[in-house]
Amino acid sequence: MNAAPMIEYICPQCGRVLRIPQQYAGTKGTCKRCGSRIAVPPPVRVSPLPQRLDRPVLIRWVDEEVHRGIPCEVVLHAMANADRSGLSAEEIRALEVAHDAVVDRALDDFQKASRFEVADEADKAVRLYEQQITKGDLSGVTHDRLRNTYMKRGDYANAIRVCRDYVNKANLALANHWTTESVSKQDLVRLATTFQRHVADLRGRQGSAGTKI
Repeated sequence: MNAAPMIEYICPQCGRVLRIPQQYAGTKGTCKRCGSRIAVPPPVRVSPLPQRLDRPVLIRWVDEEVHRGIPCEVVLHAMANADRSGLSAEEIRALEVAHDAVVDRALDDFQKASRFEVADEADKAVRLYEQQITKGDLSGVTHDRLRNTYMKRGDYANAIRVCRDYVNKANLALANHWTTESVSKQDLVRLATTFQRHVADLRGRQGSAGTKI
């Protein structure tokens, strides 16, 4: 008899990695370690490619999928690995061009934010980093930049929010078995547990800052 499919879930309170039967996706439960209530993300699927395959339509489709909460890397992975049988050479080319355009757009935004950071224009950098994490960055790089920026300002509440945002996105990806060429399941678990440790550290800093006279 085959074992029931399992998903891994990082408790947002204590950081324990839980293994939960797939059938409980979309339900609530209790962490076995800390007793806090947890909500296992529901199944979410990337929508089929649009019928019309040209650059503007495909880029709009990517943006709509991201707006639904699917990380941009996952949507791009689905686009790159879409079944191309029956597609014309022009349609295949449109897929490749749209894919590269979205990647270039994200890279350009990240580089622009980095330049603002170096130029000591932190507010502009923060705005761009915040925009990027709303698109579901799974690499953790943007979240870490933003966490560090808020930490330097002593803004521990926002630094904690950013760390928790990554944990939530990783849990959504794990619940749906989303991986890409650059982010594996092991990467998601490792990064999420790291960000959860950051939360514990930031809470301590937050408490120390609050007790200073």
